[in-house]
Amino acid sequence: DSTQLLIFTLIFLLAMTGCFLLRRIFEKIEMVASFIKKAGDGEKVLMDEQNGTAELLEISKSFNNLIRKLEETDLHMEKLHLELNKANIDCDRAEETLISLTKVADILQLGVTITDTLRKIYYTNIAEARMHGYAVDELIGRDVRDLAPGNLRKELTTEDFIAMKSW
Repeated sequence: DSTQLLIFTLIFLLAMTGCFLLRRIFEKIEMVASFIKKAGDGEKVLMDEQNGTAELLEISKSFNNLIRKLEETDLHMEKLHLELNKANIDCDRAEETLISLTKVADILQLGVTITDTLRKIYYTNIAEARMHGYAVDELIGRDVRDLAPGNLRKELTTEDFIAMKSW
């Protein structure tokens, strides 16, 4: 009778200890899951560093480091967003200026042609095209030397362009 009572007591203690351990494990899992859900929802929270086990301590440290990195990334993204907005505003202003200057050049009675460093025409106005007997579309992309008589064609170097004060 006392042996059965002792066995029953030991089984009861083992069961209670098992329940207690399972309860602690599920609390830890539930706590980690709660932090993961909060982080997934966009909340910025730090886990209390758990001293119970080395593994949970490492998890909480890693989680906190991840949250800090996300905050740093968020600040960096905000900074980049502000810089992008400023660049877009600057680009819009430059485009407005270019449109205005293009309108002015288009109505000039003086011929205007703009080329790249390889002498390819990327802008010419109507006066320039008519002066040479072309439509504007026919000149875009051509070599600017095509507009000069053969005896006046001169090869210009980059240094010549830099040194040039007027044409």
